[in-house]
Amino acid sequence: MARFRITILAVLLVVLSGSAARAVGQVPQVNLILDDGVVLIYKGADHGFKPGDFLDVVRGGQVVGRLQVLEVFPTFTRAKIVGQEKTIEVFDIVAPAAPGSVLEKKEKPAEEKKEKKEEKKEEKPKKEPKEKKEEKKEEPKAEKKEEPKKQEPQTVAVAAHDKFYTISMGYFFLNQDFDTDVVDQPGTLGYGVDYWMRQGDSGAYLVAGYFASNPEIKIATTGAPATIKNKFWSFSLSYVMDSGAPAGKGKSAMYYGVGAAYRSLELDSEGLNAPLLTSTEREVKGTDYHLLLGYRFGNDAELKGLYSFDEKYYSMSLAFSLN
Repeated sequence: MARFRITILAVLLVVLSGSAARAVGQVPQVNLILDDGVVLIYKGADHGFKPGDFLDVVRGGQVVGRLQVLEVFPTFTRAKIVGQEKTIEVFDIVAPAAPGSVLEKKEKPAEEKKEKKEEKKEEKPKKEPKEKKEEKKEEPKAEKKEEPKKQEPQTVAVAAHDKFYTISMGYFFLNQDFDTDVVDQPGTLGYGVDYWMRQGDSGAYLVAGYFASNPEIKIATTGAPATIKNKFWSFSLSYVMDSGAPAGKGKSAMYYGVGAAYRSLELDSEGLNAPLLTSTEREVKGTDYHLLLGYRFGNDAELKGLYSFDEKYYSMSLAFSLN
């Protein structure tokens, strides 16, 4: 009988803990604290948050701080810390601010005490020499109160964009194996356009891109090497993880990913050196797979590299965001 009771109690505890975990997950909380006094709450417009609203930060049933909503998105809210009695921490509960909170109540008594002290000083009769001493003491105090306080400028992190374009330009290296005697394959300028699409609330993106270049190859001849001009273009789709999202776009961060591309390489695009090419295929098309690695400098610029590990071509580009 005792074992049966213990089993029932254990089942009840598991059910209660599961329901409690679900309840906590639905309550708005402080999910991320940035260096500039800005916090992120992973609850958005569906919870009724509006820009300009004041929110109380509660821990253990007590108000420890106050927030003001800056921006509201479908899945998260960005707010700034406007006051705190204790240090605000991650997982503190967030609730609409009630009038007459703990922070406001503590400021009023201090002001009332100052007023009462000044009234008492005025009511007490004082001798002439004492009044002179008090006047001398009060003058420097009044000057200290009138001194304006310097406010340091605050910088706020910009939320990461869900969708944006980048334009890139850099060097492209063909690095192919040909059936003829190739002396050199120098790097040539190339350009591209990428469209970034954020996936959910994480730092993952789908990146659709286009890249084009006119690479050259030099073939050995009896005299000086002959330069053959070619055309290269590709359409790619990559899955990228960005370490700077979703906390904020505006700080330097690294990203990396993998993808596939459909590429076309047209040999001797000008048709001037066809006898020098022993290859029967003048245009080569197919699907390639590549690795992508980049580093973002703030909001506007990034340096990225792409390497095709089956065809061995690669590029190094500097890209600029249009947002």
